[in-house]
Amino acid sequence: MSVCNFGLRSGTPEDIQKLVRGESVDPARMYFRCSIRLDAAGQRRSWLRSKIIIETDERFTNSVRLKLFNVE
Repeated sequence: MSVCNFGLRSGTPEDIQKLVRGESVDPARMYFRCSIRLDAAGQRRSWLRSKIIIETDERFTNSVRLKLFNVE
């Protein structure tokens, strides 16, 4: 499976610098949205090729939480 991801992230200069330093920033203070294209081989996951999937994310000090949404 391959993944092509285009995203935009923005926030205040201070919040971006915190992220660069590896510090936590309240996810409500950041804008982060992505569109994802998935290319899956074989029949089992072939349905992924025909979907528009949007992602939001929350970045924490030691992890990232991704939320994926299938656009109907």
